[in-house]
Amino acid sequence: MPGAARRIQGGPTLAVSSQWFRVYLEERSAKVWICTSETKWLDTFWFGRATPENVFCHQRQWHEVDQISVHPKFQGRGIARALLRRVTDSAAAAGVHEVELNTWYFNQHAQSAFVKLGFSVKNVRFSRR
Repeated sequence: MPGAARRIQGGPTLAVSSQWFRVYLEERSAKVWICTSETKWLDTFWFGRATPENVFCHQRQWHEVDQISVHPKFQGRGIARALLRRVTDSAAAAGVHEVELNTWYFNQHAQSAFVKLGFSVKNVRFSRR
């Protein structure tokens, strides 16, 4: 998957990113915090999620971090930690005790960072074409 990694690292164009955010922000439960510098907060990108009880699971409520990234130039300065702390604090204030996030299997750097930040592997997804 080296091509996918390059595509992710290179990032989408501003127009593509803007359209993606427009669509996601239409969902009422979406929240976004963006760190524009090391000290200024605009207001990480997460959704409040809930599933009602059914024959397969108990009622469940959680917050899901859909996107988080820190430009390589600013990594290692606690920015991801601060962004995720905002999400977990906001979830706790809302009475939600579980926060989830996902990453690609080849993104070992992110997996390492998430474990250091207190997250643990919950499931493994498989795909077949």
